[in-house]
This record gives sequence, structure tokens and C-alpha cells, in this order.
Amino acid sequence: MGSVRAISFLVVLTSLCATAVVANTMDALSGNTLIVSRPHGTTTKVFYDADKTYSRLEQGGSKFKGVWSLAGDVLCQTPTGGQKECFKIPLDKKAGDTWTQPGDGGAIDTISIKAGR
Repeated sequence: MGSVRAISFLVVLTSLCATAVVANTMDALSGNTLIVSRPHGTTTKVFYDADKTYSRLEQGGSKFKGVWSLAGDVLCQTPTGGQKECFKIPLDKKAGDTWTQPGDGGAIDTISIKAGR
């Protein structure tokens, strides 16, 4: 019986820890700037807000606004009047961090979180 309680406790603890990591990731994005640098030289800046809205500024000056949602490690963005696009994000990043991940067409993008707007 004790091992069942211990396993139940570990399941709850793991669940709480995962929730805390996700909350910290979105806290790091909210109020800061996500910068996506593509291998062909273009850069996009994305600004996420705690009210689940975002705005995106493309290097050429195009601007988009929309809403975002997070399910586990999958972040979805739906631009106003556009189609939802979803992608995985790491759950342990904070302002000042830089990493790489696959982008459009399999190219490797460099992603960073810059403190502030």
C-alpha cells in the first residue's frame, strides 16, 4: 500500500513540476522579444502577451497580430484572419537564452529571447 502512495505522490509531483516549467517558459516570453533568425538572413520578432495575444514583425516591415495557445510543449499561433500554425518549443528557456530548432522547410532557425521589447 505504501508503494502505491509513493507512486501517486511522484505522479502528482512530476505533474506539478511540468506545469511550473511551462508557466516559466511563457513568463519568459511574455513582455520580452522572441527573435527568429533564419539561415537565409531574415529575422522575425514576436511579442507575446499574458492575455494570450501576440504581434509579429517581419524584417521587411510586415506586421501580424493574433492569439496564441500552449498545450504541453506545442505553441500555436493564429494570426487574425489566418490559419493556425503550431510548433514545439523547449520548456526550459528564459530571457537571454539562444537555441536552434527546425523551421520552415526543415531549415535550422536560431531562436533567442531578448529581455524587453
